[in-house]
Amino acid sequence: TLNLRNAATAGTYVRDADDYNQLLMTTKVDVHASVSPHVGVRYAPTDWLALTGTVHSKQALVIETDFKALLPSGLESATSRRSVHDFVPWTFGLGASADVSKSESHRFTFVAQGAYALWSFYEDRHGESPATYGHFLKWTNTLSGSVGARYETGGFRTMLDVGYVPTPVPPQTGRSNYVDNDRASVAAGFDYTFPVSGNVRLRAGLSG
Repeated sequence: TLNLRNAATAGTYVRDADDYNQLLMTTKVDVHASVSPHVGVRYAPTDWLALTGTVHSKQALVIETDFKALLPSGLESATSRRSVHDFVPWTFGLGASADVSKSESHRFTFVAQGAYALWSFYEDRHGESPATYGHFLKWTNTLSGSVGARYETGGFRTMLDVGYVPTPVPPQTGRSNYVDNDRASVAAGFDYTFPVSGNVRLRAGLSG
């Protein structure tokens, strides 16, 4: 996926400190795009067992803004701000699928996966680690997982998964406001594959 960083420089001239409608401003904006790679491998040691591994690199939309103000008195002041949006940490996953019943007419499979996310490196929208009362309350790394089942017969397939994702956010008190909670999920779906012409096949399905 793309990793974006915006750098904006805003130079202002304050003609009248009592009337900001006369403010003069010039801006320069640069957008830097890089790639956040996702890597996956799959290994099937037998015809009934498959193992997978994934690595998702860190992603974020970073906006860096420099401000410079010039007053009529000749005084000049400058500062900068950094904001971070949509932060997703490094995540490492392992998975497995095992066929418990397999024949020419049907296939029944159990699946399981786990993911370890490095939320302890989280940066909030101000580009800082979360803090409360001047003391850093680091978010914790999380280990999430899910298990499920798959059934195939003919061109028909069904699936059912249950999962759990713990929150990386520590208990919040006072003025801190990093609100989050553990999440439990259930996913189910089915699809059907049918021929159209020759070697062309279509698959239609529904999941939620």
